[in-house]
Amino acid sequence: MKRLQRQDYIENLSYEKATREKVSKLTLSQQSYCYHHSRISDNQLSHRVVANLFPFLQEFKNFVRSWINQENYEESDVRLNY
Repeated sequence: MKRLQRQDYIENLSYEKATREKVSKLTLSQQSYCYHHSRISDNQLSHRVVANLFPFLQEFKNFVRSWINQENYEESDVRLNY
């Protein structure tokens, strides 16, 4: 869970930075975040599919957290290879 908290912290820093960054320098996830927070319009996105990225990432993160919290896995299933 600590890893998820650290990941959230880094993600939030990235989104916070997106509010100050020029549109041309935004990453795709930052573009999507800004779009959903009405900072940029749809014609400023790199591609129209980028608008769906932020909601997808949020739902996926919620799914993973839910899965972890329900403990629907065996310890051997949760090994990350580095």
